Amino acid sequence: MTQFKFSLWSLVAVLVFLTATPLTAAPSYSQTEQSHRTRRTAGILFGLNDPVPAVAGINIAFNFTDFFRLTEGVGRFNSDYNWGGYVFKTKSVTYGGGARLLVPGWNLSPIVGLSWATIATEGFQDDHHLYAVAGAEWQLDLGLNIGAGYERSFDSKIGGLPYLNIGWFL
Repeated sequence: MTQFKFSLWSLVAVLVFLTATPLTAAPSYSQTEQSHRTRRTAGILFGLNDPVPAVAGINIAFNFTDFFRLTEGVGRFNSDYNWGGYVFKTKSVTYGGGARLLVPGWNLSPIVGLSWATIATEGFQDDHHLYAVAGAEWQLDLGLNIGAGYERSFDSKIGGLPYLNIGWFL
C-alpha cells in the first residue's frame, strides 16, 4: 500500500511539473509568433448546436485580430409542443451572431464568447436569447478549423448544450 501511495504521489508531482513548467517559462506576447488566425481570417464553419439551439448549423466567421472573432450563422431543429393534450410538430430556425475571444499566438486556444440568437418557429412568436460560449479551438496553417465546447443560454427554458464545429478559413 505504501508503494502505491508513493507511485500515485510521484505521478501527481510529475503531472504538476509538466503542466506548470510551460507556464512559468512561456515567452512574453511580444516574443511569440502570431497564430494561424492572423493569416487566414475569413471562414465558414459547419457544426452541431451552433447557433444555440440548432441540431445542425452553418456559420461564417471573421478574425479581426489574433484574439477577436465575430461570427454569424443559421441552424435548424425540429420541435414538439404539447398544448392542451395536442402535440404539434414544428420546424424551427435559429439565427445567431456573436463575439469570441481567443488566446493570441496560440493555434490551439481556449475560446470564450457571448452571442445573441433569434429562434423562429412556424406558428409561434420569435424567441430571442443571449448565450455564453466556452470551449477550445484549433486552427491549422492550411486553414482547417476544429472547435468544441459548451454553449449556455441565459434563458432557462433553453438551457445549455455542447457544440462541435469543423470548418475552413481562407
